[in-house]
Amino acid sequence: MKIFTLNRLFVALFLFSALLIFSACEKNEDRYIKTELYFGLSQNNKTISESEWNSFEKNEISIRLPEGYTIYDADGAWKDKNTGLTLKEKSKVLVVIHHKDQRKSPAIDQIRARYMKQFYQQSVMRIDHKVKMKPLKSDNS
Repeated sequence: MKIFTLNRLFVALFLFSALLIFSACEKNEDRYIKTELYFGLSQNNKTISESEWNSFEKNEISIRLPEGYTIYDADGAWKDKNTGLTLKEKSKVLVVIHHKDQRKSPAIDQIRARYMKQFYQQSVMRIDHKVKMKPLKSDNS
């Protein structure tokens, strides 16, 4: 009977220790949101030019996301709701990593709305992921 009780005590101590370690790790890692926006570059049988995109980035994205972001080129496909056809097009993907408490969602949705209005788009897809991130800081900070 004593061995059974000691085993239970050992398991309980092990689980408690694991919980303490896990919670300590959690405190050292800030929680962030990774938001991705997918912008199609087709507009009324033409492609949105690089200069049009750069102007949109300068006037809409950079002013709403001054802390930083990443943009990369992509190839995408989407189903046109008017024709029912699946069309391929060049795309831009905007990636924003923001702290969950920064309240960036309205600014991100403003970017989507402005793009859809300016370039006559049916949608701009948005994907949000919860992520953990520990930024690497230089010795100079």
